[in-house]
Amino acid sequence: MEELISYSEQRLAKTDLSFSRYIANEIDWKDNLFSIEGARGSGKTTFLLQHLKKNHLPENRLYISLDHMYFQSNNLYTVLEWAATNNIKSIVVDEVHKYPNWSIEIKNIHDLYDDLQIIFTGSALLEIQKAKADLSRRAVNYRLDTMSFREFLEFDKNIKVDTYTLADIIKSHSEIAQEIKKQTEAPLVHFQRYLKFGAYPYYKINENNYHHRLMNTFNLVLETDVPAIENITYTSVLKMKRLLAFIAQSVPFKPNITKLAELTASKRDTVLQHLLILERARILNLLRPADATPTHLKKPEKIFLENPNIAHALTFDKAPDIGNLRESFFYSQLSHKHQVNASQVHDFLIDKKYDFEIGGRGKSMQKLNKKNECYALDNLEFGTGNRIPLFLFGLMY
Repeated sequence: MEELISYSEQRLAKTDLSFSRYIANEIDWKDNLFSIEGARGSGKTTFLLQHLKKNHLPENRLYISLDHMYFQSNNLYTVLEWAATNNIKSIVVDEVHKYPNWSIEIKNIHDLYDDLQIIFTGSALLEIQKAKADLSRRAVNYRLDTMSFREFLEFDKNIKVDTYTLADIIKSHSEIAQEIKKQTEAPLVHFQRYLKFGAYPYYKINENNYHHRLMNTFNLVLETDVPAIENITYTSVLKMKRLLAFIAQSVPFKPNITKLAELTASKRDTVLQHLLILERARILNLLRPADATPTHLKKPEKIFLENPNIAHALTFDKAPDIGNLRESFFYSQLSHKHQVNASQVHDFLIDKKYDFEIGGRGKSMQKLNKKNECYALDNLEFGTGNRIPLFLFGLMY
C-alpha cells in the first residue's frame, strides 16, 4: 500500500489548481458512488486529482490507476477495503476498463462501506449498464466533454466568460456579443485558435507537436481501449483506422456504406458497428434523423469528426475544409446539452425545434422563412435578427 500512497501523493503534488473544468459545478459531491466518462485526453484525471487536493487532507484521500503494475499481482477489492477501514474519505479509481472485475469489486465494497466515496473513470466507451455487476442502480454517471470555446478563453487567456443557454443566444446574441467584445478585443482571433488547438487541455504542453500527440491518443484508444471493452480483433482495429483516415479526408459527407465496406474489406453491418464504436469513443459524431437513436445499426445522414482539432490532426499537411470545421464545431458544442439531428431543409435540427444553417458571414438568407430558422455564421462578431455569430455557440458550457 505504501507504493500506491506514494504514487497518489506524487500525482497530487503536481496537480495545478488554477483552472477547473465546467463539470465541477454539475456534480453532486454528496454522492458516494459515481463515474466520470469522456474522451481520452479531455481532462478527467486532472479534474479528479484537483477534487482530492482541494477537498481532502493527505490522510483522507487516495488516487489509484488500474493500469498500474501493482494490480498485476494485487486486487482492487483489497485496496478498496483498506481505504474504507483506514480513514480514507474519497478514492479515485482511474482506468477501470483495464481491470476485468472492476464493477463487481466496486459494487461489493460500496455495499459494505457506503460512507467511502468511490469515483471511477474510464474510457468514453465505458457504459455502466453493460458492467458485469449492476452499478446502474447505484452509481451516477457524469460525462466530461472536450473543452468548450468558453473554457478555452479562460484556460488560454484567463478571460472568464459567463455561460449562456441556447435560448439566451438566439434571443439576445447582439447583447452577448457586445459583452464578449468588452472582455476581449479579438474574439474571432481566439476562436480560430480554438478550432485548431482548444479542445483538449494538453495542447499547452507543446503546441508544436499537439496534433501529433492527438493522433497518438487516437491510436491508444483504438489499440488499447477499444479491445479492452469490445470483443474485436486487431484486424478490426486496423480497419477502423483505415475507415477513420478516409472519413477525415472527406467529412462532413453523406456516407456510402457500400463504398466504405469495399474500402475496408468489411461487411456492411461491420462498417456500421465500427462507426458506432468510433462515436462512443468520442472521435466521430454521427448525424441521424430525428426519429433515430444512437443504438440503431442504420446509416447516419452525415458523419462529422467530434471536434475541429481532430480535422487539423488527421488532414496532415492539408488545410481542413472550412465547412467541416464550422459544422463540427457547432455539432460538438450543441450536443453537450441538446439533441442534434439532421434537418430536412437545413444543416441541423436542434431539439426537434430549431433549424440551423451553418456558413460564413456572406451566406445568403434566402432559405430562412420561419421563426425557428437561424444562421450560425463564422467570421461575424455581431449578428442581427436570425444571423448569429458562430463562436457564441461555444459559450454554452
